[in-house]
Amino acid sequence: MRTLFSFTFIAICSVINGQDIDRILNSKLFSHSGSVSLNTTSRFERHSSNPFNYVLSADYTPEIFGIAVPFSMMYSNQKFSYGLPFGYWRLAPSYRWIRTQFGEANVQLSPYSLSGHRFRGVAVDVEPNQQWQVSALYGRLNEYRPADSNGQNGVLQRLCYGTKITYNGSKYSLSSSFFKAKDLANSDLDIAPQENVVLGFSGYWTFAKNIRVSGDYASSALTKNTNDELIHSNLRVQNLAGSFLPYRLSTTVFHAYKINFGSPFLNVGYEYVAPNYQSLGTYFFANDFENFTINGLHKFRNITVGGRFGVQNDDLRNQKNSSNRRLVYAANVDYNGSSRLSGQINYSTFQTFSRVEKFLTEHDNTDPYAYLDTLTFRQVEQHGDVAIGYRLRETTTSQQQIQLFVSLQNAQQNGNFVTSSVNYSWSEKSGRNFGSSVFLHHDAFADESRSSFGTTAFFGDAFSEKRGRWRVTASHTQNFKNQNALILKASASYVFQKKHPVQMQFSQRFGKDYSVLLSLNYGYSFGR
Repeated sequence: MRTLFSFTFIAICSVINGQDIDRILNSKLFSHSGSVSLNTTSRFERHSSNPFNYVLSADYTPEIFGIAVPFSMMYSNQKFSYGLPFGYWRLAPSYRWIRTQFGEANVQLSPYSLSGHRFRGVAVDVEPNQQWQVSALYGRLNEYRPADSNGQNGVLQRLCYGTKITYNGSKYSLSSSFFKAKDLANSDLDIAPQENVVLGFSGYWTFAKNIRVSGDYASSALTKNTNDELIHSNLRVQNLAGSFLPYRLSTTVFHAYKINFGSPFLNVGYEYVAPNYQSLGTYFFANDFENFTINGLHKFRNITVGGRFGVQNDDLRNQKNSSNRRLVYAANVDYNGSSRLSGQINYSTFQTFSRVEKFLTEHDNTDPYAYLDTLTFRQVEQHGDVAIGYRLRETTTSQQQIQLFVSLQNAQQNGNFVTSSVNYSWSEKSGRNFGSSVFLHHDAFADESRSSFGTTAFFGDAFSEKRGRWRVTASHTQNFKNQNALILKASASYVFQKKHPVQMQFSQRFGKDYSVLLSLNYGYSFGR
């Protein structure tokens, strides 16, 4: 098979993003970039065994014809590590409407088939125009790994291939995808090899002024053990994915689908995933549930109102010992009435209902009230917050504003929580700034309550044409046990010759937990 490109190059790299062939040929023969940084920290506190720590790090990236080969290292008095681009590699050249990936690749065919699972192999995306898109892949999902001395943790080699074809019209789009994965049997491992085929369809249709209906459907046929006996069944004809897989005793076909209907102002959605649905193209997949959601959004002049309602059920076939139902109500209001005043209100409630089945039938119980509290369970959590901001004054050289924030949370099993704060800030274009804040936190449980109160103030400025900045901060907190803590901080930074930033920070904590922190950071970068 002739190669697609007229040149061959080899590069060892951790990650190389898509390289356009034209850009590579027009790039410089050699260029490089890098940076060096030194971070030191001195911490003095009670029972401190090693108060001084430092970290020296550097990275260097040479580029040959636009292909980067990064190198990094770090040295510390606690740990030394270095990184060479040998962990995994990916080469992704592209030319016009053809994009390829070699090595470590990540392709998503469908959320119900190949999604989020990295593989090693080759992938090609072809997009000759805005209407047609074609993707194809072949590679290895899992690498063979022999079992340990206890005969555990062995992994079979798993190969896969797939394709996806999409056609985009002016008001609609249609896609179909095919994915297959198969384990290679190995007599050294006592593991049953699996085989999986997933066939998927998706698309959308927009009509009547931005009203859209979209959907996603998948049929997954999974064989738990390819060594099982072959059987003849009409199911192979009746099920889509089953038509591409030999039927065995351990073969099962699952279905999943999702549909949405609505506009940007109101949307209704439903999703169904069959019990035990599984695809070998995902690391983890939630199944045995159905979701029903309604989302709304509308704007009235300066006010935007949004809301959401959702229901989730599991145990769709009543096969489990317990079932759950979750309800979600949420609403939010945004206000932007003037150039000075803005505000936001959010509220949500999460309710979970659990029901335990077969409890009385599986236990010898003659008292119908003995385990009444274990049969049903309800948990309610409500959350609301209010944020209001107001610009006190705004000129061409300075700005002053005040903000109010209040958050309340009620959890039926854990109590109530309230957090509030008032913040004031003043800043000038020259770099001078000042701010202060007051906060209060309170939580209440069934048998106790706790509160804490605190204040913070800071003042800072810039100098030397804003190449340097400094800030001083003071904070004081007091908790419900009448314990006080005072924290003083001072920081400064300066950039020498635009490439040498230096930062210094000093902080001291007074109180029961006394501590002093001093840090110095330096950095230098080149070729960027």
